[in-house]
Amino acid sequence: MNIALLYGGVSVEHVVSCRSAMTVARELKALGHTVIPIAIARDGRWSLYDEVSTETTFLPDREVTIAPGVGLVHLGETLQIDIAFPVTHGSGGEDGLLQGLLELAKVPYVGSGPLASSVGMHKSVTKEVVSNWGVPTLPSVLIKRGEPFSPRTIVTNLGTSLIVKPDDGGSSVGVFPLAEVTGGELREA
Repeated sequence: MNIALLYGGVSVEHVVSCRSAMTVARELKALGHTVIPIAIARDGRWSLYDEVSTETTFLPDREVTIAPGVGLVHLGETLQIDIAFPVTHGSGGEDGLLQGLLELAKVPYVGSGPLASSVGMHKSVTKEVVSNWGVPTLPSVLIKRGEPFSPRTIVTNLGTSLIVKPDDGGSSVGVFPLAEVTGGELREA
């Protein structure tokens, strides 16, 4: 199969995505597939590369665009791919946005669709969904950016040993374990 490997991206997890893509490319090639590396630069522009690497600088003469109903286009020609394999992490990659673009372009891809990806990326929404299905979850408090909150209330409800994590982050980026919570530590995290 001709597999477009999409990697890099605009999130803080850009380098993690590149490293993951190197592993995926190696394994796909070992299975006899043709890998077509498409690097998404930190500014969101896409380039066709010969090999997957951590270098994802946008290359104007190797630009790849996505055309609704057409597919992935390079130098005016639709790339001949059987399926896309997104190996992107974080915002703009695993939050449903990339999956939605691929669906608009009628490019088949592996992984979850836009809705499931979006729900999975937002921890508070995921928790609400799985809780409604009876899956046990740990107590938590959602603090929205810029809104006031009471550290004392949080400690009263959750205790003093906490994990603070962005609601919409992936993997372990932005995770702060707090063994003993003080108001200042909680605001900083």
